[in-house]
Amino acid sequence: MNDKAFPLLGMAMRAGKLAAGFNRCETAVKSGRAELVLICSDISAKTAKEMHFLCDKHGCPVCETDFTGFQLSAAIGTKCGVCAVTDPNFANRLKDILNCYGK
Repeated sequence: MNDKAFPLLGMAMRAGKLAAGFNRCETAVKSGRAELVLICSDISAKTAKEMHFLCDKHGCPVCETDFTGFQLSAAIGTKCGVCAVTDPNFANRLKDILNCYGK
């Protein structure tokens, strides 16, 4: 786990550049606003599979993280297990920090 990601996620949330929760992520991905989707390690397999399918369909990069939903929720101030970063600068920095590249 990389602790540098948590302050950045909190900053993105405060800046309004983070969609937290499955429904908000789904909306961001479908509308093309999502630059990166982060999935927590303890999310259900069904939810992870649905999010992967949605991201593949719309060409959005997805990253399975090693932090839990509790840790993500603490970092951003709202309960969730999946979130979408809607700002390219935040997304690129998170990709670097979390070492998640690819489609």
